[in-house]
Amino acid sequence: MQALSLYEKKEKMIEEFTKNIEKNLQGANLKSINDFKIILVPILQVEHFYVISFNLEDKQIFIIDNSAKARNALAGYLKSVGHQNADDIKGIKRVRMEIKWRTKNNGIDYGIFCMRHMECYNGEEVETLDCGFHEEDEEHVIIDKGKTHVSKQNAQLEDLRRKFITKILLHDIKRTQRFFY
Repeated sequence: MQALSLYEKKEKMIEEFTKNIEKNLQGANLKSINDFKIILVPILQVEHFYVISFNLEDKQIFIIDNSAKARNALAGYLKSVGHQNADDIKGIKRVRMEIKWRTKNNGIDYGIFCMRHMECYNGEEVETLDCGFHEEDEEHVIIDKGKTHVSKQNAQLEDLRRKFITKILLHDIKRTQRFFY
C-alpha cells in the first residue's frame, strides 16, 4: 500500500471533516451552515481536549485552552459548501484566549473544560468570557463528613462531571440513535 501524499492527506481530512459536519447539521435538522455566525469545534489532540471558535462574521479565530491546526479543515469544508468567507479563514490570525482558570497541574479534566467552554462561549472577548471556574490554586473546600480537602476548581469539575454524565445518560436516545447505527 502506497503512502498518501501531503495533498491526498489534506483532501482526505477535508472530506472526513465535511462528512462529520454534514451529519451533525442533518441530525440537528439544520439545512445550511451559512446562517451561523460562530462555529465551535471541540478538538482532541494527544489526549488533550480544547475548543476552537471560528467567528465567520467578524473573521476571528479564538483558541480556548490551547493551539491547534483545524483551520484548514474548516476552510476546506466552507469552500465545498460555497460559504462566502471560506477563503478568508486561512488568513485569519489565531488568538489564544488567556483564561484565568488555566491549569498547570490538572492533566485529566480537559474534556470537562472543553464541554464547559462550549456551553459558555458566545463569541465574547476573552476579557468577558466567564465559565464560572475558580482558579486552580484558589483555596480548598471541605467535601462531605470525611473532611476531604479539594480545591474549589476541583469541586466544580466534579459537579460538572456529574452534570454532563447525567445529561448524556438521560438524553433522549431516540432522537440521536440513527447516529449510532
